[in-house]
Amino acid sequence: KEPVVDPLMTHKECPRCDREGRPSLLPLRAFGVARRRKDGKNSWCKSCCSEASLAWQKTEVGRIKHIEAVKRYRERMRFRGVPCS
Repeated sequence: KEPVVDPLMTHKECPRCDREGRPSLLPLRAFGVARRRKDGKNSWCKSCCSEASLAWQKTEVGRIKHIEAVKRYRERMRFRGVPCS
C-alpha cells in the first residue's frame, strides 16, 4: 500500500526533538522512510533515531543483540558469496 503524501506538506514535527528542547519542526528530508506509516515517514527525525540507536547499543542487552544481528548478517552474506570483513 502506497503512503498518502500530502503534496503541500514540506515540514514535520519530531516529538523527541520537542521533548529535548531542540527545534522540532523539520523538513521532510530529515525523516527516514517508514512504509507502514500513513505519511510514509518515520515519526522521529534521522538524528533522533541515530542517537537512540547508539544509546541502545551501549547498553549490555543492546550490545549483545547488535553482535547477534551482525553475526546473522554475515552468515546470510556468506551463503550469497559476498565477502564480509
